[in-house]
Amino acid sequence: MNTHEPMAGEDISTTAERMIALAKETKGSVTAKFNDIELTATEDSTAEDIVSGFQTKIAEASEKYRTSPEGKRAARESEERKEEAQRKADALMEQLPNLDFANQEAVLDWICEFQDPSDHIGVVKNQGEVLRIFAEHGYQPGVNTGGAFNGEDRDNFARYVIGQAARWFARRCWRYPPSRPQIHGRLEEEVRVLTTSFPTRLLADTNSAWSSFLFDFL
Repeated sequence: MNTHEPMAGEDISTTAERMIALAKETKGSVTAKFNDIELTATEDSTAEDIVSGFQTKIAEASEKYRTSPEGKRAARESEERKEEAQRKADALMEQLPNLDFANQEAVLDWICEFQDPSDHIGVVKNQGEVLRIFAEHGYQPGVNTGGAFNGEDRDNFARYVIGQAARWFARRCWRYPPSRPQIHGRLEEEVRVLTTSFPTRLLADTNSAWSSFLFDFL
């Protein structure tokens, strides 16, 4: 019996097709392990049957885990995390109308605080209301990009960062930022410019949510 080793990035359909091709070439059975699921193919197998069998085994494993003590405990803990994230998101939304938008540090801090609960699946957040309130105070999505970006100007840089956050809100996505202006290398130099223009605590606390958020842009 031959074995096929799926390559990194190979999807299940490709794996099935390659298993069948190897089975026909060697005139024998072929096994493979895909996401820890054992698969077998013969010359007479079809890719559709292998994929279907894989999906069935995944569903069975998922159901077995879900109904196990470990699965039930994980579900409870997940629900508790979601409820805590929802409470945090609700509290931050209550704070938003009274946020001092003239204080760009406060605005950036609010964004960083809101990032974590917003990332949690199942948390209800009103991105439209956030965008409306930000716009009322002059903060628009996607400003100061390309040639309009000036990393040496405090207000320009702040509005760029806040504008990117607002753009993510509009796309209902925090994890993967859209394209950003090129900051032409010299990361350490740019970070020094940034940290001398914004909260001094960033220099002392490189693990802060604020610093982590901004490093996504550099």
